[in-house]
Formats: sequence, C-alpha cells, structure tokens
Amino acid sequence: MAILTALHRAIQEGITAGLPGVFVLPPYPDLQRALTRLPAIDTQLTDLEPGDDPGSGEAPLIGRFTARVIVDPNLADAGLSAREMAARLAALLYRQTWGMTEIGYAHFVQAGEDALSPDLDGYLVWMVEWTHAFYAV
Repeated sequence: MAILTALHRAIQEGITAGLPGVFVLPPYPDLQRALTRLPAIDTQLTDLEPGDDPGSGEAPLIGRFTARVIVDPNLADAGLSAREMAARLAALLYRQTWGMTEIGYAHFVQAGEDALSPDLDGYLVWMVEWTHAFYAV
C-alpha cells in the first residue's frame, strides 16, 4: 500500500521540520542500533480500523499512529523535557496532514508516560497517539 509508505515518510519529515533539534528515527528501526542521539522520536503505525464508507469503492481506514519521545533520564529536568516535547508534538498534530491531500487531518488521541516498552528500558519515554483517516484502493 503506497499511501502508507508515503505517509510514514511525510510524518518523519514533518516532525523533523516541526521539532528542530530532535532526532526523528526512520520507520521501524532496530532501536538498539538506531538510537545514536537523544532526544529522539520513534513513530509507528500501531493499528488499523475501518473508517466511514463513502460508497466509492475505496476501502476506508483509520490508522492509529504512536510516537515515542525518548529522553536521557540522567539529564537535568529530563522529566519536564520529555513532557514538553510530547506537548509540542501534540500541538504539531493540530489539523496536520503532513502535506498529503489523500489523508484526513490528524486527530490527537492522548499522550502519557510509556513505561511498558522493554526495548527502551533505561530511557524516559512519553507516548503520543493520533489517528489519520485515508482510503486504500
């Protein structure tokens, strides 16, 4: 599905432009190898749900995306820094299409501390979730 490849690329480029100084990882990296600098953001499509059927023959989908904001916990004010970055990302999502006309606006779902990522033990991690509606042909 080419739209997902384009959307992942657009999200990575959009977050990089919108949050200067934050290392945005490529989609689905080997985290142990890819985390070469901090702070960092790792984005993923975490699930797909059915969307509203327009009757056009296109399959309506709603994709849920997750961004993990990754911070070194040993830095001064690391906790505040992670929360600030998560809030900045949530604000960046407002009415965001990443320059793509084929997708609906981002809808912010939630943000909160992520203590359940074993691949990121030893880091301070906050998770930001949002959805996009789009069609698969």
